[in-house]
Amino acid sequence: MPRLLTIGLLLVVFSSLIAFQPDPVSTPLTNPFAAGWMVADSNGDGIVDFVPGKIVVPAHPSAAENAAAADVAARIGFATTGFTPPIVISADEDRNDGPRIYIGRPSPVELQPEEGGVFAVGGNLLIAGHDDAGLLAAAQAFASRAPYLWRVPGEKLAAIEQVPGPRTRATGFTYLKGEAGINRAFLDAATVPTANLQTSTN
Repeated sequence: MPRLLTIGLLLVVFSSLIAFQPDPVSTPLTNPFAAGWMVADSNGDGIVDFVPGKIVVPAHPSAAENAAAADVAARIGFATTGFTPPIVISADEDRNDGPRIYIGRPSPVELQPEEGGVFAVGGNLLIAGHDDAGLLAAAQAFASRAPYLWRVPGEKLAAIEQVPGPRTRATGFTYLKGEAGINRAFLDAATVPTANLQTSTN
């Protein structure tokens, strides 16, 4: 009997260790709207109430770039109880005095028609598109779904970094117009098609 009790206790301990594994460490790319980067708790009361960053559009933004910026700004507004306008500024107003989400700058990777992406660039984020359709697809999907892959709630973007192999860090995600989920994930120097990811994008 004591032996059965010991085995039972060991099973409970091991199952608890498995059940309470911490979430993968999030970054501005994998969890941009969590407190600590683009939005913040300014007085330590546990309530997000300040936006230290800005969304930056080109000096002469297109209609698609303005729409993409509005989508992301709406999500930032949803994540905080307070902010000081403006949230969206033009490139010629940018003083680089806080976190930035850049809209419409050239993509660091080659994109296909109607594909857009969100990329980590120098501690900030860039939302780019091959064309207007791709830019809007990326901005809308990222603003409405992050920190989740697609289903809300569901698998998180940070889970992509847990694919088998050496420790990796996500550097970008792309989306296609009219397609659910992530099209491609960029992990350090590697590109991982969604068919190879070990997480669900449904």
